[in-house]
Amino acid sequence: MKNLINNILFYKEIITNTKILDEVKKNIHLEDTILNDLYNINKYEKNSKEYNKLKEIIINVDEFKN
Repeated sequence: MKNLINNILFYKEIITNTKILDEVKKNIHLEDTILNDLYNINKYEKNSKEYNKLKEIIINVDEFKN
């Protein structure tokens, strides 16, 4: 249980600390990826047109043929 709590706290720190997030993003290609969609969805108001469009893309990510 203690390990789970530590993992949750660690995750929250990464997500909320913009300095850490910016450093991580420097080394990850995000453009035109699901990671970019996951990151950007939080910029929109829930149930807005843009939010719903990204939500649909995220939900259906594995349904596209390669």
